[in-house]
Amino acid sequence: MKSLTTVFLLFFSMNLMAMNNPQIRICHQKNGEFLSVDLGNDQVGLCKIGNSYVGALDLVYLAQNQTSESLVSYAQREKNCQGNEVQVVISDDANLKTNFKTLCQLSDGSLIDLDTLNSGRDSVENSALNMALGL
Repeated sequence: MKSLTTVFLLFFSMNLMAMNNPQIRICHQKNGEFLSVDLGNDQVGLCKIGNSYVGALDLVYLAQNQTSESLVSYAQREKNCQGNEVQVVISDDANLKTNFKTLCQLSDGSLIDLDTLNSGRDSVENSALNMALGL
């Protein structure tokens, strides 16, 4: 009984933390999966929506009717990174795999994965992201 109570409290506290963190909350509202990645000198939140990765903070700005360069570039069908390309490690704990992903980090700090940007807004691979962004 004690272990069941501990599991319940852990689950409840994790859900409470997610509700209090706008990056996690908005990512989940967009049917995404929140993850944290290391950019070398900083840790940032990403939201995986379908096959696409975007900065979780970019989604927070969008919810506040503010823009980020990454989402504007994507919406305008730009297919080249106009910022720095950064490689990150993404752990898939369910499959015990480690994947490498190249992100485009723009001058405002916003992020989008290079595969999503290169394949573009019209790619079927990005349909879940388009739906989440209202495109």
